[in-house]
Amino acid sequence: MLDPGQMRARLSLQKPLDVSDGQGGVARNWQDVAKVWAKVEPQSVNRKDQGVAEVATVTHAITIGYRADLARGWRLLSGTRIFTLQGWHDPDESGRFLLLDCTEDLA
Repeated sequence: MLDPGQMRARLSLQKPLDVSDGQGGVARNWQDVAKVWAKVEPQSVNRKDQGVAEVATVTHAITIGYRADLARGWRLLSGTRIFTLQGWHDPDESGRFLLLDCTEDLA
């Protein structure tokens, strides 16, 4: 059982907002949905070479309070860190918390 006191990180939950760029294309902006308290736990790191640079992708398990409005493609921000939402579930089916599967790319 999760102790809500462990949710010490304050994250911005954002959804994508695609707008016309005025030239027939689309520009992706991000719209804040909510500020949420969260517990962020790194899970694994995958490193790969992309040209001359090595890029690492870190997977995280992020616990937040239950929400019914999440959608694929959303993300969470903590300062300059971006956590991309990959999936989620209610870990104990109580409707109190959600466990989010997220990735973070590091250059």
